[in-house]
Order: sequence, then C-alpha cells, then structure tokens
Amino acid sequence: MTMHLRKWKESEFKEIKELFNKYESVAVLDLRNTPASIVQRVRKGLIPNAVVKISKTKIVLKALGDSRIKDSKLKDYVKGSVGLIFTNMNAFELFAYLKRSKQPASAKPGMIAPEDIVVPACDTGLPPGPALTTFKNAGVKVKMGATISIAEDQTVTKKGEPIKAEVCSVLGALNLKPFKVGTNAAAIYEKGELFLPLVLDIDTDQYFNNFMKAYNTAFNLSVEVAYPTKQNIEVLVGKAFKEAKGVALEGNFLTKYTTEDIIAKAVRIANGIKPLIKEH
Repeated sequence: MTMHLRKWKESEFKEIKELFNKYESVAVLDLRNTPASIVQRVRKGLIPNAVVKISKTKIVLKALGDSRIKDSKLKDYVKGSVGLIFTNMNAFELFAYLKRSKQPASAKPGMIAPEDIVVPACDTGLPPGPALTTFKNAGVKVKMGATISIAEDQTVTKKGEPIKAEVCSVLGALNLKPFKVGTNAAAIYEKGELFLPLVLDIDTDQYFNNFMKAYNTAFNLSVEVAYPTKQNIEVLVGKAFKEAKGVALEGNFLTKYTTEDIIAKAVRIANGIKPLIKEH
C-alpha cells in the first residue's frame, strides 16, 4: 500500500466516523445500476440539509464499528456498491425525497417488469411500414389508416415477468418508460431505530386522506354525543342555540331571539284564518 493511499484511507475513515457521530439519521444507499449523474443530482438537491458520501465498503464498516451507532444493525446493509446519506431529516422525509427524485427510464430486454406494462389506446402518429412489423412482433393489435392506431389498452408484460426485446421496441417507439431510476435506500437509521423500505414507502396522499377521514368521523361523533373540545365547541354552541330556539318557538316563549319569529308566526296564522271570519 502506497503512503498516499494509506493517508487517504485514514482520512476517509476519520471523516466517515465523524459523520456517523454527528448526524441523527443515516441512510445506506444501494447504488447498483445507479448512474453517477443521479447520485450527483441527489447530492445537490440535499444541500445544505445532508451530506452524501460514497466510499469503500471496508472503510464504511470500520468507521461504523468505531462510531456511537456501532451496535445498530445498519452494518447488515452495507454491501456491494454503497453510498451513505448523513442528515438530521427524519427517515420518512428522507425516503420520500429519494422516491421523488427518481426519473423515468426506458426498458431493456430481460429487465423484470415492476408493474404490469400497458400500451395505451392511441393514435401512434407512426406511418405504416417498419413500425407495423414492430407492433405485430410484440403482439400488439393495431388498426391501419394514415397512421397506426392502437384500438384499446393492451398489457404487453405482466408484473414480475422479463421484458422481451420486441416489447422494448414498441415501448421505445411510443416513448413509454416503465422504470424509474434513482438512489434506493436499503435502510435508514434514526435515533436508535432502523427503518426498512417496506415501512418507509407510504402513499402520503392516501395517508393524508385516511387521516382526514378519521378526523371527520371523530369530529362528527363528538358533536353527536355533545362532547366539547376546542375544535367543535363553536359547532356545539350553534347546535344548542338552534335547538333551544326551536323549543322556545314551539312554546311561544318570548326572548330577544324569538320575538320576531313568534310575531311573524302569529301574523301568518291570523292571515290564514282571516278569510274564515265573517265580518258583521
């Protein structure tokens, strides 16, 4: 080992160890098949909230084993081509950012479909010719005209199946990109807890909708049983006032809130019976 390499490893070890000790959250990234440009974009997007570090697995494991979180199971996910994100963001916030940063990517033959791949009904804008053979080879039913049209949505590859070269050609012709390329978090450590993608990958819109549904249900129930809270007190007072006023009107009980309505009711009754009264 050259002196220069030894000094670099010592410096790298010291820096990573200090980062492990400094930040509340650490994400281990699986960088397999991740272009360097994607990593650079993530690094730039996280400034100044995080530090992205790419290093050798042995150095990372050594620094982790000599840090304050050495007893975490984070080391089990440090393998292969690995990157680290050091931040004080919470694990869910960081994972959501990484998910949003992914970009659409074209399919290549042999890749496994992440979901059912559907070719939508459309006018492809492609003239009959070589493109027609491309669609037929992939089993896509088309209609002929001035241009090639796809009459209905068609599933060309099921989830979990390898994508055929013929299908890739069709997807390319239609500029359909069924994959997303980005940095994948293998695990995120935060304040003594280790979070895996299965837990972190939540649909924020659905989560918010569920929360609002639960809130509305609880709110309506509290109003129904007249349980006062900061959130419903105005509605409860309004409801109580309306019900009390209704009772007062029914009993012709005069108050400053009912007098006008009671007089109006009396006038309506009087006008109703007036035609029935004979004048003498």
